Amino acid sequence: MKNDESSVGAIIVCIVIYKVENDGNTNYDWYVVQVDFQIIPGKFLYGNKWLSADAVIKLTLSYCPSYINYCIFDYSPTTTVGASTVGVSITAGFSGLNPTLSITLSWYYSVADVVVWNYSDMRNNKVHWWHNINEWKDVGKYVYYMKPGFTLIFPEGYKYSLKYEFTGRFIHENTYQIVEIWKTGTFYY
Repeated sequence: MKNDESSVGAIIVCIVIYKVENDGNTNYDWYVVQVDFQIIPGKFLYGNKWLSADAVIKLTLSYCPSYINYCIFDYSPTTTVGASTVGVSITAGFSGLNPTLSITLSWYYSVADVVVWNYSDMRNNKVHWWHNINEWKDVGKYVYYMKPGFTLIFPEGYKYSLKYEFTGRFIHENTYQIVEIWKTGTFYY
């Protein structure tokens, strides 16, 4: 995806989707989705007074067949307060669905001076994270990179779409004016 940029800053987003192949299950397909989101304040890019304040990630699945309880099977992180790093660990595979393979992917990213608020709702097929960046600390003045993830399960061969909304909020360090940069659309797979 293209980055969105103005004099206040920029956001760069990449959605990485891994499909579990040769899992021995002919009924379901598993996907692991990693969201790479970078927010860059104007202070870093241009030497001006704009700081990073918030980064919001929302992805909503278009449809989930009613015979599958939740197409979003797993997600991470959950809400964090006072942590310096967050571990993301997501699993594809479930004994109730009889797969012959179960995988777990794990990674970490820094949340020093950042609070992650989790508003995800598996019942409504939505993952939603708000990274509340402390703009007055170094994390608000330099490039910040976050990397949440989730797992999807669908009937074999099913095609899906994800509606995405990515928002970067920036605050002016003298006037406290807030400006948002966002990227929205639908990703088809």
